Amino acid sequence: MQNIKRRLVSALFPRYRGYFPQVFRHRIRSVFRPVPEHKYLFVLCSTFSGSTLLNELLSTSRQVSANHTRGTREGQTLPTVRPLMFDPPERRWDPSAPLDWEAIQREWMKYWDQTKPILLEKSPPNLLRAEAIASVFRPAYFLVMTRNPYAQCESIMRRSGWSATASAEFAMLSLKFQKHNLEVLPNALFVTYEHLTDSPEEVVGKIKEWLPESSDLNPNQEFNAHNYLQKPLAIQNLNAEKIKALSPQDMADINRVFSSQSELLTYFGYALIGD
Repeated sequence: MQNIKRRLVSALFPRYRGYFPQVFRHRIRSVFRPVPEHKYLFVLCSTFSGSTLLNELLSTSRQVSANHTRGTREGQTLPTVRPLMFDPPERRWDPSAPLDWEAIQREWMKYWDQTKPILLEKSPPNLLRAEAIASVFRPAYFLVMTRNPYAQCESIMRRSGWSATASAEFAMLSLKFQKHNLEVLPNALFVTYEHLTDSPEEVVGKIKEWLPESSDLNPNQEFNAHNYLQKPLAIQNLNAEKIKALSPQDMADINRVFSSQSELLTYFGYALIGD
């Protein structure tokens, strides 16, 4: 019966596919409940660096509405936003690609529960375009997170099939943009994957102080964010296992890239390994 309902909804509302119930439910709520002043919260975090975990953690607050709550929870893949941000693939990580942020905002507003004061979005390529985002989404708040780039490289290689060199170049490009974001963005809070996973209560405390509306955040549960163990996990640091999986040749290739930009590693508190 549920499958029949889903197919019927998709047929009647093809633009939204299986997301129409969410859009409809949120629209009804905004009609019959008070709509507060909003804060737009953007997680700026590169691929395979903990952004889904952070999104899930933020979503434990009853004051937060994520625009996407399935899979990797990326707003760029929502059906009416996908043509504006996600397709064609070659523009996703092109910082010069023009995006219509006013149109994107109009669409995301349909997926957010506007009766919540904090509207949450996380799509990794946003870290390339944060200044443009800040000019449209007002007020915008940016939670900037980085992860040990060696661990990120292992995930990129394993899950995307990239070479060690290409993975390292991408990791360093992400750090370059994150450094710029921290230097220019208003309302930005910086955390690391390592701090989050080693001391979740401390990081949650920082977030609550930064966004008082999120005072009911709860890190003490299991989360569904993808991990190499492929099961829900409590917040924990998986870096050691990932770095251990890198071969000596992988490490040599990665270090060739990292050593040429070691000051960027130092800026974020990371260091060359085995060099």
